[in-house]
Amino acid sequence: YPSKQKRAITLSAAVLQEQWQSVLAKFAQGTADSIKVAIINADKLIDYILKESGFQGEHMADRLEKLAPHGLQTFDRLWRAHRLRNELVHSPDFEIPRSLAIKTLNDYEAFLKEVKILE
Repeated sequence: YPSKQKRAITLSAAVLQEQWQSVLAKFAQGTADSIKVAIINADKLIDYILKESGFQGEHMADRLEKLAPHGLQTFDRLWRAHRLRNELVHSPDFEIPRSLAIKTLNDYEAFLKEVKILE
């Protein structure tokens, strides 16, 4: 369990923001593959932040379960986005509609804003 004090995230907020911008740039390419990669990379970025914040677990879902009691407003949105990412990774035939991809990236972005990585 993370301590009451926030652990310093190893990568600076500026680097994390750059990584988020690269996710958005990948999405903006607009191909089915680039949209899929953008969502997978967004999920990796969030998972990195969770790990660096002290949440333990073998998988991101384990870390998300430990996050639950901490009362994040974006918790449900983050779970929804992660489940969609899993669908993308584990179901090769799954094609994500652009509107759902945008909603998913908005869910990740809302979390990044809540934890003050983005303004």
